[in-house]
Amino acid sequence: MIELKQITKSYPVAEEDLVVLKDIDLTIQEGEFVAIMGPSGSGKSTLMNMIGCLDKPTAGEYLLHGNQVSAYDEKELAGVRNRSVGFVFQQFQLLPRLNALENVELPMIYAGVGKKERLERAEEALDKVGLSNRKRHLPNELSGGQKQRVAIARSIVNQPDLILADEPTGALDSKTGVQIMEMFTMLNQEGTTVILVTHEAEVASYANRTIFVRDGEITTADEVVDKTTYERLVSSHATEDTAERANQTAVTPASVESKDKHATTKEVADEATSEKITPEDTTEVAVSDEQDQSSPDEGGTP
Repeated sequence: MIELKQITKSYPVAEEDLVVLKDIDLTIQEGEFVAIMGPSGSGKSTLMNMIGCLDKPTAGEYLLHGNQVSAYDEKELAGVRNRSVGFVFQQFQLLPRLNALENVELPMIYAGVGKKERLERAEEALDKVGLSNRKRHLPNELSGGQKQRVAIARSIVNQPDLILADEPTGALDSKTGVQIMEMFTMLNQEGTTVILVTHEAEVASYANRTIFVRDGEITTADEVVDKTTYERLVSSHATEDTAERANQTAVTPASVESKDKHATTKEVADEATSEKITPEDTTEVAVSDEQDQSSPDEGGTP
């Protein structure tokens, strides 16, 4: 599905080139759940931007479904992002003057989806993440975990092949972070390829394999994490031999089971919704369900 060949990315700084990625070779198969792990400034977010067609390499080739997207112009890249990639960010990136439903609708507006179908698909996506009763709420009326679930709904509404998540739990308390990661696990089990960027071993342990990045290069685990952290990662992984399945040096396989391996994304979301908001969710604003039900079906932007 994804193949990077000798990818290099540099930026002109003063009279020199700042090299951020160096000769990256990486293959990710359809349906994988992959974590990219590295310290700040390692190049992991730049690598994610490259995979998500948000940036173009200075040198090398990027093939997505066999198409050389590294040669695409900006318009073609925008089309790939809209059709094939869903994005989830640490700070949610929701438009503050749009309610949850309208935020989820946005990718479909860019894709030219008609209003009726747009509304149906947005409501279905919100229901899948357990927020059907919050669809008329503005972002400042939602907790951090609810905002991230809106962002996940937005990322899946165009039914992308790939979801990219950049530090998706970084702005959340640990309990809410577990709920969000269980949603990514369920989406992956339903067939979506998931790639997440993180510096946390606990988050990376949900993935089927972890790629370690340092100084713009794919490297070995001992260059990125200490022995205790590495052992904790390995303890959550299957016992299969990694050497046979890795085409880069920094790969760790994982065997992740949800509390119910047959659970759906919606079941995970319903469980999260049924629990009380924790004290850490300080952005929660009490808005009654009655206010939601009294809202018109097609409310405009405030």
